[in-house]
Amino acid sequence: MSAIMNRLFYKPLNRGEFAVRFFILFFVIAISRSAMMASGSRAVLFVVLTLYLFSITIRRCRDFNVSTSKIVIICIIMCIPLASFIEGLYLCFKKGLSYYGE
Repeated sequence: MSAIMNRLFYKPLNRGEFAVRFFILFFVIAISRSAMMASGSRAVLFVVLTLYLFSITIRRCRDFNVSTSKIVIICIIMCIPLASFIEGLYLCFKKGLSYYGE
């Protein structure tokens, strides 16, 4: 279990990898909103995608040594639709620490 937690939340993510995953995630969300799906399956998909968004956000914040309390605030901001897009763009373009790749 610790290997999974390490992979999901602790391994830093550079800005290129974050940008690709972030935009794919928003593309999937946009398609799922317009697709004909049952409300139950749409809710499950939304929860899974939100958890994945939190995972990549936490990993990106670890790339530039953000404290845990600030990571919690950033994840709360990611729950607001327009703010999450703006915050995601900021995280895409913010330069990380050099020893993590970018």
